[in-house]
Amino acid sequence: MRPALISCATIGSLLLIAAVTTIDAQQPANARRVGVFPVGSASGSDQFQVLVKAFRDGLRDLGWIEGQNVVLEIRWGEGRISDFPNIASEFVALSVDVIVTWGPQGTRAMQQATETIPIVMAVVHEPVAFGFVKGFARPGHAKVVWTFVIDPEGPDATRLTTETRVACVDAASRRRFRLYWLVVRPFSGLTRTALLAAVAREATPGSATPPV
Repeated sequence: MRPALISCATIGSLLLIAAVTTIDAQQPANARRVGVFPVGSASGSDQFQVLVKAFRDGLRDLGWIEGQNVVLEIRWGEGRISDFPNIASEFVALSVDVIVTWGPQGTRAMQQATETIPIVMAVVHEPVAFGFVKGFARPGHAKVVWTFVIDPEGPDATRLTTETRVACVDAASRRRFRLYWLVVRPFSGLTRTALLAAVAREATPGSATPPV
């Protein structure tokens, strides 16, 4: 299952970049502060150590160098759920630009602490059911959700699938989104292919052209 862990962390890195698209990665004097909350342990063989390392590697590959243009404020949860709210409050006090966390319990603690800091969540399979994604029906708007699902395929393989869902709240938004999609669809496909290729490279050490 190690490839699945690395893949999930890589996805988190890319989602983080999407959440801070207004940041210029070429301005080290304007380093951004990221709250990173692995809910597991900082010692031993906890799987979250693998996730954090892969997260760092993914950021570096995308031009975000720790200590130069990005500062990572890492707080380990050590599995103590009662401490999660205190860690969330610390991130708010530090005025981090974005929070990255894994799992529903960590996500809930972060969401309860702030409504203004963007939260990137991973390993949350049902964000709507958990109440992390709020519904809205503002006229002229559309809701877009991009999901990733990782499933084991035998002892040595992992399948990653993606799905995009769009819900337009009224006829006017459907018309506008239809025109928008005609323009962006080819580029969306290229982006998805590049993302899956990057994940496949991470999950297949020593292979220059792994299957996607």
